[in-house]
Amino acid sequence: MSELIEKTLENGGRYFVSPQLSICPGLGHGFFTREGGVSKGIFESLNFRYTGGDDEKDIAENYRIAAEAIGGRYDDIVRTCQLHTDTIEVITSREGGFRQVGTWTP
Repeated sequence: MSELIEKTLENGGRYFVSPQLSICPGLGHGFFTREGGVSKGIFESLNFRYTGGDDEKDIAENYRIAAEAIGGRYDDIVRTCQLHTDTIEVITSREGGFRQVGTWTP
C-alpha cells in the first residue's frame, strides 16, 4: 500500500491525498489536518464541525478552503457521517448544495 502524499494549502496548512484514490477520475479528496483554517479560540484553525459552538461562517470558510485545495467548490462537498459498518454510500450526481449522507444514531 502506498503512503499518503502530503500537500500544502495556500496559507500554509497541510493535508494528505491517497495515491489509490487519486487515480479515480473526478474524485477530489483530502485528509486534512487542523492547520490552515480561519476558526478561532478552542476551534482554531481548520474546524469542520458544525456542532460545538464555532462560528458557522468560519466553518463554511474552512470548507471552502478545503474544497478549493482539492479542485472543487463549497457546493461540491458531500459530508458523510462516518460509521464503522459495511455500508457504502455511492454519490452518483452533482446536485450542488451542502448535504449530509448517512445517519448516525447513538
